Amino acid sequence: TYRVYPEPLIGQIQNGAVQQSIELPFDINPGNTFINYYFNNNNETDDGHGVTLLSIQGLNFFSFKVQPELPEKDEDFIISVRTELANIDSIICEMDTVNAYEYLDTNGIEFVSSFNNPTSITKQKMVQDTAEPNRWYLYSPIKIGMAGKLIGVRFVAIDSSQIRRSSAIFSVKIKQNPDLAALSISQGGITFPELIVEVNYNGDDTLQTDIIAYKISNSAELLFNTAEIQLLPNRKSTHSIPGILGSEWQTFKVVMDPENKINELNESNNTLTDSLYINTFPVLPATGASLTGATTDTLKFEQYSILIGPNSLNDSSALIITRKSISQNSNQPQFSIQSNAPGGLLESIDISLPNVPDTLLKPLRVEIFSSDTTDNDVSIARWNPYLKIWIKQSTQLQRTSYVTESSYPGQFTLIKSQDTEPPRLELSLDGQQFFQNSFVSRKPNISIIAEDRNGVSFDKTGLSVFLDGNAVSFSDLNIPDTLANGNYVSAQFRPELEYGDHDIEVIIKDAAGNSTNDQIVFTVSDELKLIDYGNYPNPFKDRTVFIYELTQRVDDFKIKIYTTSGRLIKILEESTIFSTGLDMNEGGYHEVLWNGLDEDGNFIANGVYFYKMIAKSKNKTVTKIGKTAKAR
Repeated sequence: TYRVYPEPLIGQIQNGAVQQSIELPFDINPGNTFINYYFNNNNETDDGHGVTLLSIQGLNFFSFKVQPELPEKDEDFIISVRTELANIDSIICEMDTVNAYEYLDTNGIEFVSSFNNPTSITKQKMVQDTAEPNRWYLYSPIKIGMAGKLIGVRFVAIDSSQIRRSSAIFSVKIKQNPDLAALSISQGGITFPELIVEVNYNGDDTLQTDIIAYKISNSAELLFNTAEIQLLPNRKSTHSIPGILGSEWQTFKVVMDPENKINELNESNNTLTDSLYINTFPVLPATGASLTGATTDTLKFEQYSILIGPNSLNDSSALIITRKSISQNSNQPQFSIQSNAPGGLLESIDISLPNVPDTLLKPLRVEIFSSDTTDNDVSIARWNPYLKIWIKQSTQLQRTSYVTESSYPGQFTLIKSQDTEPPRLELSLDGQQFFQNSFVSRKPNISIIAEDRNGVSFDKTGLSVFLDGNAVSFSDLNIPDTLANGNYVSAQFRPELEYGDHDIEVIIKDAAGNSTNDQIVFTVSDELKLIDYGNYPNPFKDRTVFIYELTQRVDDFKIKIYTTSGRLIKILEESTIFSTGLDMNEGGYHEVLWNGLDEDGNFIANGVYFYKMIAKSKNKTVTKIGKTAKAR
């Protein structure tokens, strides 16, 4: 199927007809084909569609072939073509091996310009193929000695009357020699340190080759490691060479295709030498962090040192240490980041262990050196990317440094905190305030809400929840996937409880380590009771709140309001207060707002009214009756 033009041709209808000239591609084959056409009215609201079948015949030259399709330099290849011309005595194949080039016309169709210089044209005899009708092929194979060369090809047919007919210009592309180029050397790794080599490959085939890396020391090239790599056609790629990189500044040399197995366009760009300041080290279960892989070492990294001891992880990991420029955090107004870098720059040290999913088995040790360690309010803090705040760490002041231990890798810096106030903590039950000795359902929705102007340590290290004296796993809490910041956070907890008395205790720390706690005793009752706390205010002017408590969940709960004569004027139920987000049927404490409107949406008159609370379960119905008054 041919799409002759990249965009449809547009014509105008005149006298009920449209005419359009279409030039078929020179390499089209004979046979049946079709043309699609579409019609729109002036408003482009109605359209029509039609198809016309065509039979293409009488082509002079078609079905141009090259075998092999993409010949290599100095490789024999054969050219052939078919023709529907009659009475052909001979066909000559003309080739321009010097001046051919490709270009795109205004319609985006690719053409070949060639045969502009008669002196660069060579001619080859063609013979007729006895197996395939009307196909002619070169009498003998030819070869071209330049990779990547474009050859212009055309055919001249001579009939019995010596009439000559020339074809359009075809082309043959000689396969380009591949080219490998080493672009850059960097470092990284997941389970072990690696040199990372970026490679640019121009070529048509998938290649397999080797990279050899050397470490250069005192002008001597010491073998670092080798790697087998696969290169996909015409793309950049990165390839890893594992090994222990050393420390401080190291110089590496990489050589691609060292045995020159690949015949390349340019052999001079296969080698690259570069120097790296090493920030990637091995961490092994038996040794911990190490410079050599054999001993446990404290890693000195400019103004920092890191120690990860033996048996700190189950599997090996690369340790990547990076200095990062940072700024003051606007979400923590009482936290001030302190500079330990030259020129007063604010920075942190990022400690990454890519093969450690969460925590270390033993804490790592972080030491930050500073010229001034006399301020007792300065501590090391760790960045919490989820909460977007710095969390103050327990810190030891030494003569020239600050030291902390952390079970979590991450980003560390020096901060000065002036925060001495504990965070605010609130517990709620199904959206209502959680009171002491409340009745709750067997599966209550308990909310934990914490707030602090400098951030709340709302993670495993800062939040502790105990139910009946037993610690609740942090994973059992339902927390949001993302937060704007850690200044206001909440979590939900839905335990399944047995009947009887229970207690919940929550302890929460803020980012500075100040803590607060709350403990509430509550009851899960196996008997349905309705406790009416009345309404407030009473009398009321324009709105009032009915307060009640259920000892367990019910199937239906309503508050019906009557006049003194017994006429029902309003029903408060789940469907009428849905906008508050309450579940009136849930066990526990409830507050239900009434705006003083009757069922018709009118304000009720001043006077005394009765209300009736009705709680229904499968086996029991309980009611409470009370009195309220409306006064202006």
